[in-house]
Formats: sequence, structure tokens, C-alpha cells
Amino acid sequence: MEFAGIELAAKQNDLSIRRLVEQLRSPIGVIPFIGAGLSKGLNLFPEWGEALRELAQRTGAAEAASVETLLKQEQYERAAAVIADALGDEEFQRSIAAKFGDHLLKNADLSAGPVAILPFLAGGPVITTNFDRVVERAFARAGRPFDEGIIKGPNPDEVVPALQQNRFVLWKIHGDWQDRRMRVFTEKEYKRIYRDLEHLLWLALTNRPALFIGCSLVQDRVVAVLEKIQRAHKGIAHFAILQAPAREEEFRAREKTLRRAGIVPLWYPEGRHERIQSLLGQVLDGMSSYRLGARRARDESEARSPAEPYRVARRVLELELRDLAEGVDAGWAEEAGQETPGYTSLIDRIAKGRMAFFLGAGACMGRLPLGRAFYEDLARRLGSDAAGLHPVDIAQHFTDLNDRDALYTQVGDIINRVPPQPTAIHWFLATLRQRLLEKGYGPAPLMILTTNNDNWMEWALDQAGEKYHLFTFRREEPCRGCFVYCTPQGEVRAVDRPAAFRRLEDESTVVVKYHGGFHPELSLPPSYVFTSRDFVELAGRVPEAIPQVLLDRLGNMGMLFIGHGLGDVSIEGLVRVLKGRRPDWMSWAVQWPPNPARQTYWKAIGVRIVHLLQEKFIVELDQRLEDFPKALHAAQA
Repeated sequence: MEFAGIELAAKQNDLSIRRLVEQLRSPIGVIPFIGAGLSKGLNLFPEWGEALRELAQRTGAAEAASVETLLKQEQYERAAAVIADALGDEEFQRSIAAKFGDHLLKNADLSAGPVAILPFLAGGPVITTNFDRVVERAFARAGRPFDEGIIKGPNPDEVVPALQQNRFVLWKIHGDWQDRRMRVFTEKEYKRIYRDLEHLLWLALTNRPALFIGCSLVQDRVVAVLEKIQRAHKGIAHFAILQAPAREEEFRAREKTLRRAGIVPLWYPEGRHERIQSLLGQVLDGMSSYRLGARRARDESEARSPAEPYRVARRVLELELRDLAEGVDAGWAEEAGQETPGYTSLIDRIAKGRMAFFLGAGACMGRLPLGRAFYEDLARRLGSDAAGLHPVDIAQHFTDLNDRDALYTQVGDIINRVPPQPTAIHWFLATLRQRLLEKGYGPAPLMILTTNNDNWMEWALDQAGEKYHLFTFRREEPCRGCFVYCTPQGEVRAVDRPAAFRRLEDESTVVVKYHGGFHPELSLPPSYVFTSRDFVELAGRVPEAIPQVLLDRLGNMGMLFIGHGLGDVSIEGLVRVLKGRRPDWMSWAVQWPPNPARQTYWKAIGVRIVHLLQEKFIVELDQRLEDFPKALHAAQA
């Protein structure tokens, strides 16, 4: 029966997580210390007691009974010694290989759970007691292989320099399943190895905090080392993710034991091991960003059913498309030289979640004069001073003669003067995910990037009832040079450590305001990328300023530019980064009028420019989506 104090344990987590986040954001961070519980969570490898029971079945009845007695007394080392003596050295080694060998990792899913988050919490040495190679595989999969080496056992010539120089190494203190010389399993092996290992652990755990994950920390030699350190150096703190005992007396006793070892626990309810991922996620969020507040509530109708916003948005899309189609029928879209994109290939990529959308000023179809019309208006204000200047240089010159507030006033006047009037492009994207779900595809989250400073895309998503993650670049203080992230639930965070920002809580649509924008509900002043200097500064920050989770997704997707002229260096910088990481990366851009020279230029860096009016493109794309067959499983159902 759970006691009321389990709620107190949950409250204690808030303070413990803050302490751990503060430590992770410090220059030295923590040493992840990984135990068998991590591998156990993959349902591939047994925990120590379970492994010993299974191995004991291969011994005689007397030995098996002895092993069971020792296990009940939690004397694991002696139980292992009984098994080793009974089986013999060679057979015991083959048994270890069968229980912990690499063949068990062939079908392991290392893309989710705690094992997927851990690689991003480490900045130096990582310690594990595990024989298996889950840690090595998980870190390599996350793009963080241990290039500086793997150390087995108590080797001071390797361990000491790695600790003192903060090298990114894996220290397998109990050895590896394939190396019996450094393996620590039986009582004899513990006695032989721990004479030297204890001194090295003292060195490691005295100089920086550890974060224990998958470790029981009960009747453990490592705990004994921690208790000695705590007696010698009061105040040294380590962290551990542990399940809270359900009974109060056990919980209080556990707290007392942990205090003696200087361990700050992050609790999860007994048996609820899935909560480990949530705790690590909170830690990673705090490590990579900091909270700014909450989004102010938007005006939303509580009376509408969940399906009604989508139906209304689909109807608006149909009306918008009808108007565009009438233009096509009237002949305005029959310009000579228009190309036909590979619609089938595009729709297939979209249905499989392998296409990101990138909107430019043209996506507003002239309803919001913030593209060429805006620069022309600034040029008129400057008079002869603007003669011969490129549009972004006009904005720069206007800012230099006046100030940035004057430029922002001009932008703000337009945005505030024109109410949201999303076009067919916005409504197509706002309803796209639900349409794909209806056809049996997904639910792969959409990714929409935009250089537009308005909030029309977000407004359309809200009207369609589609939740989304929002990332907005800040050119100005506060949070200059960072992306501000607003969760679908309304929490606002500044991503000041984008390389560590590796996850999103759910699979909602993602919107990235690449050039900043106007978002009064975020309680932040406007921030726009408009001048030539702005574009150069942003290009210089790519890719370091972009949250890693976004870069990872873009690296596995093509991009479809709609209404975008590809005319600034910050866009080219992003494209070159993605192409450099993956030579076969390919994207598309719909542009009119034709410019063969630019078509050749951009094709060389992975963007195929299709010469086509965007109005005709969106009408035809919508029709091809409508005609696209249902997913096989959906059609069979």
C-alpha cells in the first residue's frame, strides 16, 4: 500500500532536478554511472540475480540450491563463484557470452527511452558496470561514439588521464563480456579487481558528481566507496534516479542510507520504470534551455467539438482553392515555360513524413506587403539614397539613418493593420496532417519553416485545431541569438544550449520562425531579421543556433520552398549545412518567373528549382493529394 509521503517524494524531485540541471550546466557536468537496470529496460539482458538463477540451472541440484540460498541473502558474488566453480572456466565464459553477447543487440531499439537520452547528458567520462555493449551502441547511434576510447577495469594509466583531462571515454569498471581478464563477476574476481578499482573510483567520485542510472545502490561496493568519501569530504553530492519504496518505513530507511552516501535521489514510483525517461527528459530540457514563462491564452471557442475546427478549415481551403482554380481556368496560369514537378514523388515524401515546408513572403499572395512591396515602400521613404541598393541593403540603410525601432515600427504597422488572412497555402498545411491520417498515413509530424514575420501560419493551425511546437529566432534581446521555444501546452523556454536540445515531448506539428516574428502571446518584444547585416549574422550562426532536434529532423527530410526567393545568405547557409552532412540530400523550390542561372546554381547544392506559378502548384498539389491512394492497411480495413 502506497503511503502519502510518496507525494512528498515527488515534490522533492523539483529541488533535486534543479540541482542536477545546475550541475549539468556547469563546466564539469556529471559523470553518468550506468548500471544493469538500463540494459534490463530493453528486455534483452537479465539483471544480475536473474542471470545467476538462469546460469544455476546448468549446474547440479546441490549447486543450484546453494545459489538460490545465496541470492535470497543478496550474496551475488558468492553465488557467481559457486556457478563458476561448477561449470568450469571455459563453460562459464561461454555462458556469460550467451547472456550478454552482441548477438542480443541486433534488433534492439535504441531510439527511445532512457538509453536514447543518456548520450546527451555526458560531456566527459562515462562509467558502467555492465558487461554488455548497450552503452557503446546507444552513444554511437546518437552520433556520440566514444572516439577517445573504451577502458576496461582498473587501468590507472588510462583511467587517471581520462579523468584529469575530462576525456569522452567509456570506463567499463567491471570489464566486458568478451574479456575474462578484466571481468568482475565472481567473489574471487571482485576481491582481485577492487583492490585497485576502489582507489580509482575514489578519484573519479571525489572530483565531480555522478548521475547513477539503472543502479540499485543497495549493498553495493560502489555505495561503500561513496560512504567513505562522504565521511572524508562532507558536502560532496551525487545524483541517482531510483524507485521510491511503497512502504513508508522502507522509504525513510532508504533516504537515510542515501544521505550517508551523499546521494541526491530523483524518485519515481515503485515499479513505474517508464518514469525514468520522463525524469531524464526534464533534466535534458533544463540542461538545454531555461524557462521564460507561459504563453498568454489565445481566444478559443470551448463549445466546438474537436472535429469542428478541422471541418471549418477544410471548407475555407476549398473556397481558397476554388478561387485559385478559377484563375487557372481563366488562363492566367498558362504562362509559357512552366514546368511540371514530380507530384507523385512529392506526395509520397509528404505522406511518409520526409518533406519539410519552407514558406516565404510569396505564400501570403500579396495580402501582406512585407516582401518586395515593403522594401519598395522603404525605398520611397529614402528617396534618392535608395537608388541602386539591393532590398535588404535598403532596410539596412533605413536602420542606419534612423534606428532599429523605426524599422520595427514600419513592420509592426503593417502586421497590426492587416488581420490574419491565411491563403490556400496556409490552409493546405494546416489541414494536411489530418488529411493524411484519414488516408491511413502518419501520424508523422509536419515541419513548417518560414521567413515570414507574421503569424498567419500559426493562426491557421489554431483555427484547424492543430497543436504545434513553435520555435522563433531572436535577433534582439532578450535571448539574442537564440530560438525561443513555445510548447503545445504553452510553456515558453529560451534554447540557450541548442546542441543539447535533442527532443520534443510529443509528435505535434513543428513551426520554425527562421527570421523571427510577431508573437504578442509570448510576452516578448518583436524581433525581426530584415537587414543585410541581420542575414549575415544569422548565416554565421547556422547551424550552431538551431536546436539539434530540428537539425536532426531536417537532415532526414527534403524541403519544399513555396513563395520563397532563396535570396538571402541565411537560407543558403542552412541548405549548405544540410547538404554537407548528407550528400544525397535533395529539396525543391517553386519559383516564377524563370531564372535558368539560379536554377543551375541551386541545383549544385541540392535544391531543384521548378519554374511554376505557386498558385497553379498549390491547386495541382491539393488535387494530387486528394487522388493519392490510401495506405495499404487503411484500404484493406
